[in-house]
Amino acid sequence: MESYGPLGQGENLSPPAIVETAQRHERTPAQAVLRWHLQHGFVPIPRSVNREHIVENFQVWDFELSDKEMRVLDSLDRESISLTT
Repeated sequence: MESYGPLGQGENLSPPAIVETAQRHERTPAQAVLRWHLQHGFVPIPRSVNREHIVENFQVWDFELSDKEMRVLDSLDRESISLTT
C-alpha cells in the first residue's frame, strides 16, 4: 500500500504523541510519522521541494518505533491527521 503525501502540509505533525515520539528518538515529527508508515509496511511517498526536507525524509532507516509507540500513533484520530494511507 502506498501513502502519497503522508505528511500533508505539516499542520498534522503537532499532536503531542507525535512530537514526544520524535523527541525520544531525536528525530523530527515528520521522520516519526514516516517511520510509522514503514513499520506498517506502507510505502510513504512524501512530497517536498525543500532540499532539507527531502534529505530528512530519507533519514528514517536507522531507528525503530517501539510496539508501544506504534500503538499510541495507531490510536490517533485519523480524521484530523494524515496517518492513514
